[in-house]
Amino acid sequence: MTLPGAGTVAGGVDAMTPAVVARGLTKRYRSGDSEFAVFSALDLDIEKGESVALTGESGAGKSTLLHLLGGLDRPSEGAIYFGQTDICRLSGDELADFRNRKLGFVWQIHSLLPEFTALENVMMPLLLRQPAAGRLKGQAREEAEPLARASLEEVGLAHRATHRSGELSGGEQQRIALARALVTRPEVLLADEPTGSLDHRTGAMTMDLIGELQRSRSLSFLHVTHNPAFARRASRVLSLEGGRLLTSSAYSSDSHIDRATHV
Repeated sequence: MTLPGAGTVAGGVDAMTPAVVARGLTKRYRSGDSEFAVFSALDLDIEKGESVALTGESGAGKSTLLHLLGGLDRPSEGAIYFGQTDICRLSGDELADFRNRKLGFVWQIHSLLPEFTALENVMMPLLLRQPAAGRLKGQAREEAEPLARASLEEVGLAHRATHRSGELSGGEQQRIALARALVTRPEVLLADEPTGSLDHRTGAMTMDLIGELQRSRSLSFLHVTHNPAFARRASRVLSLEGGRLLTSSAYSSDSHIDRATHV
């Protein structure tokens, strides 16, 4: 399928296709005989290399939208394209492999496995990949370790490789989680309140680091935040309000929200 506004070049790849295209996203939940929609018919484009902040009141559906875009949940209706791939049509196994290879995730809680070292935690996404034909388990580890060490180096924690999570500060734990998210060289990074469990200074340093890596790798970056200062760092701020996705300038000097049905 050729997406709207995309021009096709040699090889069938669309030259202007955004990194992420969501069309008509609806998410409904049932409770007994009742059904309610968190949001309906949302459209969203995220350009390649773009940084987008997603804001809104608690319970507005921000995390739900992030989970849909990350293939962690499925919409009731709609389509989500990464390039020419509609992830809503992938099987469970195909979707898991797609997430592992194309997406990186950072959560408010780092979710590091306490029994493993920092290096082993960062290696984990690589070790969980579907093995190539003929590859031995030992070979997978040999290939994963230098990549994980390089990712730790990027976040400034190569010297903490042998430490377990309980031996690290909160900021260090979140940087290890970032290294784990980026070790697979994803095209899109999704983050849900990545500084929510950190003090302001440590949170600002973490956002500095994420911003540097996002720009150096030309990552598409979508993050949920309640922090106005961190939202202002993004090239675009969206607000989820009343089931509608709005282009927001609420964090600029005029505190105005430009309403839109398609962003």
